[in-house]
Amino acid sequence: MAMLPSVRFYLVPTNETLKLAERVPQLGESWATPASRPKRRGGAHPSVLPLEELTESDWRPLQHVLIHSLARHPARSGEREAGFCIVAAAAQLGLYPTGHAERRGNGVAAGAAGGCGSVGTRWSDWTALCPTLPLLVIDTVDADYRGFKLCKALWDRERCLREQTTALLRVVGSPPLTKHPGERPYAQRSQLAPCPALSVPWLSHARSSIPLPAPSSRTIRIAGAFSTFQHGMAIALGFADWRRDLRNACHALRNSSLCTHMYQSMSGKAARNAVELYARSVFCLQPPGDVVARGAIVDAISVGCIPVFFHPAQPVLWPLHWNGARSSVLFDWTDPRQRNATATTVGREKIGWAAADSALRRLLEMSDAEITRLQRAVARAAPRMFYRLRPDVGSALHGARAIDGASPSPPTAPPDAVDVLVGGLARQLYSRRHAANLSWPVVARRLRPEHSV
Repeated sequence: MAMLPSVRFYLVPTNETLKLAERVPQLGESWATPASRPKRRGGAHPSVLPLEELTESDWRPLQHVLIHSLARHPARSGEREAGFCIVAAAAQLGLYPTGHAERRGNGVAAGAAGGCGSVGTRWSDWTALCPTLPLLVIDTVDADYRGFKLCKALWDRERCLREQTTALLRVVGSPPLTKHPGERPYAQRSQLAPCPALSVPWLSHARSSIPLPAPSSRTIRIAGAFSTFQHGMAIALGFADWRRDLRNACHALRNSSLCTHMYQSMSGKAARNAVELYARSVFCLQPPGDVVARGAIVDAISVGCIPVFFHPAQPVLWPLHWNGARSSVLFDWTDPRQRNATATTVGREKIGWAAADSALRRLLEMSDAEITRLQRAVARAAPRMFYRLRPDVGSALHGARAIDGASPSPPTAPPDAVDVLVGGLARQLYSRRHAANLSWPVVARRLRPEHSV
C-alpha cells in the first residue's frame, strides 16, 4: 500500500505502550500442527483451507497486536517527523483476559487501577502526550461491552460533547453503541457514543490473505456457528432470541446442504470446525451476541463466505477496511416492519420463527448473479482484514523512548489490517497536509455507526 510521503506517526512510549510493543503476541499454533486438529462433527471433511496460514488465536488481544505491529511499521518515525501520534490505553483485563470485570455501573472507571493506567486520570494528562499533533488512542477490543472498563479521562460523555475540536480519537474493535431496553445495571454504553471512536476489525484466525475456496467447493448454502445461551448481555438485549430463532428455522429446513448450524466457540483451536464450515458455505449468519461485532464476521470474510447481518450497525463496522453495505446481506431486525417481537410480546416465538424463516428463504432464492457480485465484494475485502505477526528484528522499544527507524515489514508482504488503518487515515485526513488543523470528531462522525439497539 503506497503511503503519502508526509504521513508518518510517532508511537508515544508510555509504560503500557512499551509493554505491548516489546512483548510478542501469543496467537497460538498453526492449524497445520497435529495438536491443533479438533474432533470433527458430522463426519470428516477434507479441509479446503491452507491450515498453515491459520492459528489458534483468541479475539481479545487486539490492542496488543495493533501496538506490537505499529511498533514495527515502516511509517513509524520520531516525534519530529510525525504527522500524528499513537498511544495505548491501559490494557483493560490484561493481555489475555480470562474473565470479565466488575458488572455494576456503566463500566467507566476513574482510577488508575480501573482503566487509566500510568498516564493519568485527567483529560489533560492524555492530550499532553502529543500536544501539537493529533493523537490516536488504541483502546480495548470491545468498548461496547460493559465488562471491559474504560478510562473516564478518555470516555467522559460531557467532555466529548464539549470538545468537538479536540485532536484525540479512540480506536476500538467495537464502538459504544448498544443500550439496554430496561433499567437494569447491565446497561451498555450508548451514552458514550458522542466520544469519537473508529472501529477496526476484530482478530480472526487468518494470519495472511489466504486463497479463497473455489465456488464449486461451497456445497452448503447457509451456515451458522453461534450459541443461543451463555451470553448474559445477548439475553438482556434480546439477541439470544434472534439466535435461537435462526437456529430453529435452520433446523426446520431439515436439509444440511441448505442450512447447517453448529454451536462452536470461536476462540482458539475449537474455532476450526466453524471456519471450515464457513469455507464450504455461501452465506454465513452473523446475529449479534453480547455486542453487534463478532470475530466470526472476520473469519467468514477471510474464507469468502458472505456475512448475513441482522442489525444495521453491523455492516458499517470497520469503515476503513471494507464497504460492508456492498459486501453483505442485511435483514434489519431492529425495524418492526421486518420483525415486531420482544421478550414480552405475546406469541414472540412464532413471530421470531416466521422472521427467521423468511430471511433464510430469501437467501435460498437469491439469484446467482447477485451471489457472484457479493462474493467478489467479499473477496476484495478479505485481504484487508487479517493481522500478521510482524518480524521482531531489533525494533523493540526500550526505556522511555522509541528507537527511530523501526524495522519494517518485509517489502514483499501484502498490506494487512494495520497497513489499511494507517494508510486509510492518511488518505482520509492528510492528503492536503493539514494535520495541525485536524478535527478527529468530524472524521469519526463520518465513519462511526449511527444506530443503537
